[in-house]
Amino acid sequence: MATTTATTATTSSTGITSLDSTYQSLIEYQIKMESAPLTKLETQQTALQKQREVYNELKTKLDLLRSTSKALISTDAFYTLKPGRTVSVSNIETGSTVISAASSSFAVASSYDIANIQLALADRVRSDQQEYSDQALSKSGTIYIGGTQNRSAVANLQSMDTISKIETSETIAAGQKELGNDNYFIETQQSATGVWQFRLVDSEGTAARIANGTSSTNFTNAWQNIPTDGNTYSTGRGINIDFGTDSSKFVANTKLGGATSFNYQAKGADILITESMSLNDIAFAINSGTFASGNEVIATVVNKQLLLSSKLTGESHKIQASGSVLEDLGVLSGSSFKNVMQSARNSTFTVNGLPIVRSQNSALTDVISGVTLNLASDADGKSATLNINSDNTAQKTAINSFITNFNSLQSFINTNLAITKNADNSYSRGSLSGDQSIVSLRNSLFNLVGSYDSTATVFKSLQSIGITVDSKLTMAITDSSKLDDALKNNYSEVISVMDRVMSSVTSKLDRYTGTKSYVDQLIKSNATQTINIGNSIVSINKRLDAREQSLILYYADIQAQMDMLTNTQNTNSAWITSLYSSLYSR
Repeated sequence: MATTTATTATTSSTGITSLDSTYQSLIEYQIKMESAPLTKLETQQTALQKQREVYNELKTKLDLLRSTSKALISTDAFYTLKPGRTVSVSNIETGSTVISAASSSFAVASSYDIANIQLALADRVRSDQQEYSDQALSKSGTIYIGGTQNRSAVANLQSMDTISKIETSETIAAGQKELGNDNYFIETQQSATGVWQFRLVDSEGTAARIANGTSSTNFTNAWQNIPTDGNTYSTGRGINIDFGTDSSKFVANTKLGGATSFNYQAKGADILITESMSLNDIAFAINSGTFASGNEVIATVVNKQLLLSSKLTGESHKIQASGSVLEDLGVLSGSSFKNVMQSARNSTFTVNGLPIVRSQNSALTDVISGVTLNLASDADGKSATLNINSDNTAQKTAINSFITNFNSLQSFINTNLAITKNADNSYSRGSLSGDQSIVSLRNSLFNLVGSYDSTATVFKSLQSIGITVDSKLTMAITDSSKLDDALKNNYSEVISVMDRVMSSVTSKLDRYTGTKSYVDQLIKSNATQTINIGNSIVSINKRLDAREQSLILYYADIQAQMDMLTNTQNTNSAWITSLYSSLYSR
């Protein structure tokens, strides 16, 4: 019994490496035979991984093609086939800049002669020179900078039925600035759906941001509905408006077409001056003041003099100031400025002979349609020619982007649909082989880009503008000059043919892109299969591990018994040998 117990303990703790090589070979062979299903599953797992990579790349290529085809549809928000423009400046003195500009695709390609330039200037005044700039001036009182002591509005009512009253308000909404000094117009219109609307514009026709309805936090410069509830409407920027309540009597008016207007004078920043304040302190207090929009004043101290400069140029941004302290400092003499360094003025110039007046020198977006014009600091008294030229580089880049993605997708599909014969006469199937939906997509896309519309006025197909598909089913711009001519001389017709073809292509691709598309379902199905096979592999590996341990124990027990028999036999042989030796020795 003792021997049996020892043997059991030994076999239960034996690993495969402690077995005889014969038993190890037997176990390895047995496990290999029983691993056939595992090998098959691992092959399937590898194939699924490769297939998933193909599906993911297919999805990427489909998405790229769809984005570039959609961007060639004129109604798309990211339309890329807009006319290109280049900007250049000519007829200027060597070393001069005079003007610069940026052009949108809507600008008319032409040359614009800009002459008789007078730059806009900012108002600038100064005080008398003081003895010190950093010592207390012993002056006190309240001064008003960048406006008057009290805001005011003088209205010119045009339609009492639409607008009955305009008056100032002490309410300035949080985070907003008071309206600046200017003549303002309340434009009115009736929308396409019959709703009466209004907006507030300044003397240059720029819409001002005012409270949207009764909201004190939402401000807009867009058209908004005219309130007819009889309540006073607050712009949130210093002006209240009373509108009529009977919309049937409302009248549509524009800035130049009879709109109600008012001249607005903003309240200045009120600055409390104390006796302990120096000239530097006064400048700091002014710069920390709250100004109306466009009425901002910048204070500096130079050579012990207080300099006041309007932040913006133009006659509508003249400095306003009042207060006895300013008279004591020599900024004011009565109600007038004592030391005027530079008077505010507007910029004036001509464009192709037409006179232009603006309050600023840069970011002029309403002088030449589609162009942002800037007058350089050296432009005074000079002239230049602004050249806006057509440039279809960006358009051709957009078309080529589609063509590149189209060819890339088609090549990828063809490669992965193919069935290849191997050297051993076996065959390898592409990951998309046999997928008729993908075959249909490939064929449909070729048909769509090569489609012909007999009802079209000028361009009946992409081939008409120099874009073709060759015998190898590769798409390309094969006649660049034809495309250039079409974009330059028949742009609207290019839009027509591109809209027709790209809308069809995009619609077809919609079925294969997105989270619920055919390809997305393929990816999800692949993922499910991969998970299931992975679980099966784990299960089989566990079973094989258990099987191997069982075989190890089995052969370890056999090996132990064989070892015990061998030991017994050796013991017996030794005893017999000893016995014989003993007998013969007698």
